[in-house]
Amino acid sequence: MKKTILLAIAVYLISSIGLLYGYLHTPSGMIFLGGHLPNSGEILNMVLPQLREGHLLIKNLFTSEPQPRIFFAPSYLPMALLGQILPVNNFLLVQLGRFFYTILFFIIAFKFFKLLKLKNIFWAFLLLGFSSGFGLFLKWGIPNSADLWIPEINTFHSLLFSPNIIFSQILMMLSLMTFFKGYTLQKWKYFLLSGAFATLLAFEHQFDAVTVLLTILIFLLLTETKFKIWLKKIFSLWSIFFGPILVFGLYYFLIKQNWSSLIWTNQNHLYSPPLLSYISGFGLIGIGAFLAIIKSKNKKNSSYHLILSWLIAVIIVIYSPLPFQRRFGEGMHIPLVILSSYYLWELVQKLKKIPFRLGLFFLLLFSAATNFYLLYLDIKAYQLSPNESPFYIYQEDLTALSWLRNNSSDKDVILADGLYSPLIPGLIGRTVYFGHSVGTALTIDPEKKTEQAKNFFFYDSDEKRQKFLENNKITFFFLGKKAAAAEDFSLWEGKDYFRKVFERQDVKVFKVKNSLII
Repeated sequence: MKKTILLAIAVYLISSIGLLYGYLHTPSGMIFLGGHLPNSGEILNMVLPQLREGHLLIKNLFTSEPQPRIFFAPSYLPMALLGQILPVNNFLLVQLGRFFYTILFFIIAFKFFKLLKLKNIFWAFLLLGFSSGFGLFLKWGIPNSADLWIPEINTFHSLLFSPNIIFSQILMMLSLMTFFKGYTLQKWKYFLLSGAFATLLAFEHQFDAVTVLLTILIFLLLTETKFKIWLKKIFSLWSIFFGPILVFGLYYFLIKQNWSSLIWTNQNHLYSPPLLSYISGFGLIGIGAFLAIIKSKNKKNSSYHLILSWLIAVIIVIYSPLPFQRRFGEGMHIPLVILSSYYLWELVQKLKKIPFRLGLFFLLLFSAATNFYLLYLDIKAYQLSPNESPFYIYQEDLTALSWLRNNSSDKDVILADGLYSPLIPGLIGRTVYFGHSVGTALTIDPEKKTEQAKNFFFYDSDEKRQKFLENNKITFFFLGKKAAAAEDFSLWEGKDYFRKVFERQDVKVFKVKNSLII
């Protein structure tokens, strides 16, 4: 266990090299927001400020349409509770969350691997923490190699991106662990625990809960050949399936009741890349797992069947006819590592002309190369011009936004330019007109809204601008320091529809006159 914790700390520290560089190279007068390409650190942290304000349920702050609070994100709760105790900003809370979940992830993985009676656990841990694919070496031939751009593709990349992905994978392992213990020991309490973990997972990431349930069904199909026994197992497993299915139904009902939530979920298309992208993205791990399956001597082993079932379940759902099929790949790295660790360990042992430990080192280094390349890309991104970078914000901007948070309500809608709109929800927990169009676009109809905002800033007449503000129920207009050098903010001060309510050097906040919300 001591080695496990030390390795977890090592993985965390190495994955944080880019963040440390960004923090240490913060330009004078600015604040570092963190983040990993292509997003700033505040983009995906809109959950945290909402929880810190006392909202247990959250809503999408990146689109201005009215919507209820219906989403529950348990991964951020410990960070929000810690924020009530310690006077620290959201960036530090997220880093503490990353650290805690990394340690917990490896502790649970250790217990999971021991339950499966996996040999050479430390070797498997090295692969779990650092392995990637061939993306760095094949990027000219396969530019969309999965390890270069999909956050959930492996453990290291998930750590770079967001703590909630690691949290979900912890729940996946816990649910499958407790199910397997219940199956082997024939004890009902473990099925109940498995169902509880799967239910919590369904709140966080519904697609991961689907993977877990499908894994259990495939496992039963592989291990129980007699219909009566299989049917008996199904009836005894209602405690696992009931909770997650109830959450699926609840979310489906709530989303259907609100048109904006329905439009937002329907527009999100995350299709899986071609199979070659995944093959390249997993590299040696994928090859090792494939060879391990072919040469396996454990085909009657229930532990082997559980891991194989997990892999089969993922392969089925990542190309299922669903618009968010790519997200089902989350956690696939774990069964691939378990399967490949057998074969790759034996392969290195057979390299008699090369010292065993040296061969192991070079194999791991080769497998981890793309992850180190991602760190390099982040460091390079932090070197962008301060006025163009999404990773830094001026202190004056933050002061103005803090004032805006204290003088606005949950019902207000803020209009800002493309530099600040992506940051405002995560920084102060307020709704923006538009701000997120990458991947799972959180802004409804982002292309249309971006064009309308552009017209408002540069081309529209005052009459059209006033109508735009009224139609979209915009109550505040924010102008940040990054745009001050290129724009004349004084032009907005004489507008009949604006009243200036805050000014600090090159930062201005306007209240929309006659807005319904005071």
